[in-house]
Amino acid sequence: MTSILSIPLLLLPSAALASSDNNFCGSSWADASSSCEERQHCPNASDEECTAVPGSICFADTLCDASMGHGAKAAVAGLAYLLDIPYEDVKNRKFCGSWWAVAQETCSMATFCGDNEDKCKDIDFSACYETQCHVQDLASAEFGDDWKELLSGEDSGEDSDGKPVKLDEKDVRRNNFCGTTWADATSNCGTWCLGEDTDCPGNLKCFGDTGCYYDEDLKPSLSPTGSPPTTSAPISASDPINNQFCGETWALAIENCTPQTNCKDNDDCPGTEACHGFLPGCVLSDMLKEAETGATAEEATELIFRPHDPTNHYFCGESWTDAVDNCSLETHCPDNQCPNGKSCFQFIELGDCDAYELWMNQSPEPTPAPTTFTESPTVAVTNDPTKQPTKEPIIEPTIAPVPVVSGLCARDEEHLKEIYRTAEKCSNIDPCPDDLTCIQSMDFQSVIETSTLQPTPNPSRETVMPSSKAPSRKFFTLAPIPGTQPVTESPVASDSFEQPETYTLTPHATDSQSNMPTYSDSIDIKELKFYCAVSAGELEESCDSAIECTPHVECPEINQGCIYFDCDKWANNIEESMEPNNTTNNTDTSNFVPQCPKDFDGFASSKDLGCRVYYNCRNGKVVGETNTCDDGLKYDTKREMCWYADEVDSECRGPPLDTSEPTSTPSQRPTFDTSKMVCPPNYVGSISNESFECKLYYECKNGIAGSVSTCEDEFRYDIVRQMCWYRDEVNDHCYGPPLGESPYESSNPQNEQNDKEDEINGILYKCRAGYTGWASHNACKQYYWCNDGVMERDILKCLDTLLFDVSYGTCKHASEVECDESYSTQRNETPSFSAEEESDSKVSDTASTYAWPEDDASITTVYNKSPDDNIGDWNSRMQAYLDNSGARFKLEIVWVPYIVVILYNLIL
Repeated sequence: MTSILSIPLLLLPSAALASSDNNFCGSSWADASSSCEERQHCPNASDEECTAVPGSICFADTLCDASMGHGAKAAVAGLAYLLDIPYEDVKNRKFCGSWWAVAQETCSMATFCGDNEDKCKDIDFSACYETQCHVQDLASAEFGDDWKELLSGEDSGEDSDGKPVKLDEKDVRRNNFCGTTWADATSNCGTWCLGEDTDCPGNLKCFGDTGCYYDEDLKPSLSPTGSPPTTSAPISASDPINNQFCGETWALAIENCTPQTNCKDNDDCPGTEACHGFLPGCVLSDMLKEAETGATAEEATELIFRPHDPTNHYFCGESWTDAVDNCSLETHCPDNQCPNGKSCFQFIELGDCDAYELWMNQSPEPTPAPTTFTESPTVAVTNDPTKQPTKEPIIEPTIAPVPVVSGLCARDEEHLKEIYRTAEKCSNIDPCPDDLTCIQSMDFQSVIETSTLQPTPNPSRETVMPSSKAPSRKFFTLAPIPGTQPVTESPVASDSFEQPETYTLTPHATDSQSNMPTYSDSIDIKELKFYCAVSAGELEESCDSAIECTPHVECPEINQGCIYFDCDKWANNIEESMEPNNTTNNTDTSNFVPQCPKDFDGFASSKDLGCRVYYNCRNGKVVGETNTCDDGLKYDTKREMCWYADEVDSECRGPPLDTSEPTSTPSQRPTFDTSKMVCPPNYVGSISNESFECKLYYECKNGIAGSVSTCEDEFRYDIVRQMCWYRDEVNDHCYGPPLGESPYESSNPQNEQNDKEDEINGILYKCRAGYTGWASHNACKQYYWCNDGVMERDILKCLDTLLFDVSYGTCKHASEVECDESYSTQRNETPSFSAEEESDSKVSDTASTYAWPEDDASITTVYNKSPDDNIGDWNSRMQAYLDNSGARFKLEIVWVPYIVVILYNLIL
C-alpha cells in the first residue's frame, strides 16, 4: 500500500518580511488595521510603545502605513468620548490613584478614568477618585485649544493646519476668552475663543473685552505689557489685575507690592519672580489714588481670605509631604504660582494648613482700641524663672469675639477617622449636608508636637455649644492658646508649670438653636495612636504587626492611610474571646479570631480549639476562611495537613517527619508552597495551577485563597469542570477537554474517587504469592497490578457497564467476561498465560481509564462513528497497543465494517 508523504511548508514569520511602517497598536490585528489615522504607530515593534489606549499591543504587517501619514490622530484618538461630556460634568475630574491625594498629585491624560473604574486596574492603580484636575483643561494644554476640532475632523484656522487663525497683534478678538460670566472669563483667562460660544468647551460662553490677552500664536512673542495693546477702560476694583504683583513667593509679593511690581502675567516679572494674585492689602487702584491725592490708601475693602475658599488649602512644596510639613502664609499659593523647584499642591487640609486660619491667628501689632485696655506682661515659661519677662501686651476686647468652631463632615467618629483627609469642612455657621454631622476636627499636627511636652498640662476646658438635645457623640477638642508663642521643641525643665490661659468659646447669640451637636468630654490626645492600613477592618486582624505612623507622613505602601485605632482595646477583646475552653472537640468558631505568626506563610492552627481548626496565612495575615478537620483528626503544623488526633500534641505538632506514615493518611494533602495559591481579582470558586501539578486545588472567595483540597493519584483538577477529572484528559495547565467532548462525560470521577477511598480504607487488597500480572477485585469491577506477589500502582476501576478481564488485561462488556479473582487469592497454583495474553496484560496498565489520543484523528473518527458501545473495548486495546512502543497487537474479535479502516491506520 502506498504511503502518502506530507512535506511541511516552511513559513517565514510575517514580522520578518514586514516594514516597520506597518507596525501599529491595537487589541487585535484587525483592530490595528482599521481606522489607521487613529491607530498609534509602534516602529520598534514593542508593546511598551502602545500607550494611547490601555490594553493594546503592537502588531506587525498591518494594513496601516506610517509613510502615508497614518497615526496622525493617535494622540487624541482615545479622547473622542470627551466631545459628548459637558465641561461642568464631574466625570471630567476623575483620575486614577492609590488614594485621593495621589490621584490629585499625579493627574494626567494617562490617569484619567472618568466613570471607568476598570481603567485604574489596567494601570496598576486601585480606584478612580474625584479630584480638582480637569481632563478637558489638560487636553487643551497638551494638544492645543483646537483639540476638539482635531477630534471631530474640523480645522479651526483658514490655513487648515489645526491652529487658530493668525490675528493682528492689536486685534480686539485677542481679548475674547471663555467663562461662565465676564468676570469668570477675566479672572481665569483659561480658553481663548474666536468669537462664538461654540469655540468654548462645555457650557461656557465667549466674552469679549476681557482683561486677558491671547499671544500664543505670536512668533517671536511680543514684549509683555502691563495691559492689552488696545486702549482699555480704567482698572476696576473687581479686575484681578488690581491685586496682582510680582514676587519670589506669595508672601514676598505682599511685602513688596508697589505700582511698579503690578503684573498681568509671569512675563511681566523679572528673573525668577512670578505674578501672584489675591494679595491682601495690595490694591493697585488705591496706590494710584494715593499717588494722586497724597491721602493714605485704605486697606482692601474686601476680605481677600474667605473662610470657605478652597484656595485656602493651596501650598507650595517639593512634594505633597513637604507642602504639608511646611505650610504657612509664606508658602501659600492661591494662584498656583511657586518658586522654581516647587509645585503648588491643592486641598491640603491636615493640621494647620488653612491660609484663612493662619491669617486670622496672626498677632497684629497693637492698635488703639475703642476702649482702654490693661497692658499686663506675661511671663514665658523658661528654664530661668528669674529672667526678665518679655513685654507683650495682650489686648482684651470689650466685646467677646464670636468664635467659629470648625469641623469636618462625617457620619460618625469612625467614619471621620477614615476620611479626615478629604472630608468636607464645616462649622457652626456653615453646617454639613443632611446626611452628615459636623464633627469638630482634630488638630493632628498639635497632637504630634505636644505629645512630647513636659510637664503635662491640665485638661483643657470643654467647649459647649447650646443644644436642647442630649449629647449624641464625643468630639476631639483642643482649646486654642492665645498669642503666637511657638511650641517648645524640647521638654521644659521646671519645678512648676503655669497653666496657660485658654479662651472660652462663647456661643453665637441667636434666637434659633444651633445645628451643631453638643460637645462632650474631651479625650487625652496623647493616648491616640495611628497605624498604617487600608482600613480599620484590616487593623482588627493585623494590629500587633501594624506600623505606627503620624497623620501628616505618608505610609510605606501607596494604598495605605494613617488610621487611628485602639490596638490595646482590640487586643483585650481578642484575649477574652480566646480564653481556653475545656469542652472536648469544641469547634465553635463564632467568637474565634484566627491569629498568624509574624511574617508567616502557610497553614496555622489554634491550640485553643484543640488543633481542629486551621487557616491560611500569608505574610503573617489570615487569608480566606477557617477550615475544620474531620472527627478523629487534628491539624498537624509539621505536615500541614489533618493527622490522627492521638499523634498530635497540644501544640498542634505531629510525630517527627521521618516516622513511617500510615499507608492511608487521614487527608491526602501533600506539602505545597502555599504562597503560590493565587486567586484572580474578585474571583469566587475553586482553582488550581501548574505549580501544584493540578493535584492541589483551593477555594477562592473575592480573590482570596481559602480552604485546600487534593485530587487522588489518577485524577487532576479540571478548571473547566471545577472538579477532579481523569488524569490523562487534563493538561499541565489544569484544563480538561471542552464540556461534552470527553468519553467519560457520563461518569463522575469524583464519585469514583469517593468510592475508592471507602473501599481502600475497609478492604485489604492481596496478590497471590510470587504472582506478577493483573488481578481483579470487587466482582471484577476493580483491578490492580501485582509484582512478585506484591500489589503495586493504584486501584483502578472499570466504567459502569464494563468488567475487568484478567486474561486480556482490559475492561470488557460484562456479558463477555467470566469473572476470575483467583489471582488475588492465596493459592499455590500459578495461572497459565499464552505469550500473547501475557503481552496484552503487561501493556494494558491503565487501558480502561485512558481515552483515545487526541492527536490520532483517524482512530478518533472510527470511535465517533461506531454505533456499537463495544468499541469502548477497542479503545482500551488500541491505547494499550500505542503505549507499548510498537508491540504487535493481536485482534481477537474483529467487526467486518471496521477491518479495512483499522488495518489501514495500523500499517500507516
